[in-house]
Amino acid sequence: MLQFLYFTLLLVATTTLAADLPPPSIWCAISPCPVLPANLVAQANAEALRFFGPAAGTCGDGICDTSRLESCQSCPSDCGTCKVSAAVVKCTKPGVVALTFDDGSSDFTRPLVDLLQRENVKATFFVIGRKLLNATHAAATRYAYSAGHTIGSHTFTHRSMATSQFDPADPEAPKARSPSKPLSLDALRAEMIMTDLVIEAAIGVRPRLLRPPYLDTTRDALAWLETSGYVAVNINEDSNDWRLRDDPARATNGNVLTQVRAAHTAAAGAGSWILLQHDVYDYSTTAVASIIAFYRSQGIKFVSVDECLGERPYRPRGMHSQHFLLDHSAY
Repeated sequence: MLQFLYFTLLLVATTTLAADLPPPSIWCAISPCPVLPANLVAQANAEALRFFGPAAGTCGDGICDTSRLESCQSCPSDCGTCKVSAAVVKCTKPGVVALTFDDGSSDFTRPLVDLLQRENVKATFFVIGRKLLNATHAAATRYAYSAGHTIGSHTFTHRSMATSQFDPADPEAPKARSPSKPLSLDALRAEMIMTDLVIEAAIGVRPRLLRPPYLDTTRDALAWLETSGYVAVNINEDSNDWRLRDDPARATNGNVLTQVRAAHTAAAGAGSWILLQHDVYDYSTTAVASIIAFYRSQGIKFVSVDECLGERPYRPRGMHSQHFLLDHSAY
């Protein structure tokens, strides 16, 4: 009954979107494209209108208007100088590893959280916004957050910022591949804000940490993300668990562990590490206990990504300006 009530809130009218957001028909290439609950959209629209105003800004007016796609790159006079040239790939402190899990939430997330709790390890979950429109998956994300794990954004549809493409194995991906080109900043803004909203609905706060889909970024995207207060987080160790998904004979937790050990051998000189796994594969989540044991045998400690980077993972509550811009004094 609860799930039914949740989905009755989903509306398909594009008129519920703010005027300066592109309609789903433009930015959301999956079919059918889910649309946010109307109350959340209204909240976002009201906040943007209150903060940026109804009139289009111009570079040089003293207002860094990210709703009209100004950034530290396109308008440094209003938005300041860019400080980020690439997504981060390692921790700022030595001898630590951050376990990260992408593409959830899923049916395997809650058992994974229980395992991490038994091991006394905190991890970071980068969730896909559209998956949290499923009430069960939203509850799994809330369960992870309540257990002390960090929740980050993996965008709403999981579309590459560099190519606008999807994983062909995604059942909701368009059948026909569109031309490869960078994702527009309008589309990126819609992806980020919509994911922020569903995460906030699930856990009560909006994330700052972002895992770019496929680890792809562009200079324009990084500049807009930085100006908007997000921290793009990539990796220097990859479990490559996704490469096993189409071969049941090889899709085992033992093979995931073997790949993690190989990745760590290759990156041992980095001094600190961010590991990528996916909590949508049971053979990967069931490998986590062995992976933890492996890192501990190397004398490596575990941290969440926010601790790894020394960054605050969420926007301050009740500070609506922080939903749209980076205020360095707040972080």
